Amino acid sequence: MGARVEIRKMLLRGDIDGALKQIHALDHKMLDEMPDLRFALLRQRLLDIIAEGRIDAALTYAMEKLQPMVDEKVGSGRQAGSAARRLDGTSGGVSRGAGGSHGHLGLQ
Repeated sequence: MGARVEIRKMLLRGDIDGALKQIHALDHKMLDEMPDLRFALLRQRLLDIIAEGRIDAALTYAMEKLQPMVDEKVGSGRQAGSAARRLDGTSGGVSRGAGGSHGHLGLQ
């Protein structure tokens, strides 16, 4: 139970990379079995990079980390538009997320 609390604290602090590593250490299959969670975390990290003003890094991150997930869903036909719509909506979250709030991840 302590690992979950630590992951939650990392997410609330905005340490998405740390949380991803901790989740992988806790259960290396979890993010593969929960692609929507993985996508949400990677998308939040993208928002953080954009909020830092690192646009080139954000584009690279989106192409390397998020685009393959969108392509996979499109290729499999499984909720093909859902991931793409969430990725398209990312720019709208920048103004809301720039203050460090991670509420749109469902965290309280």
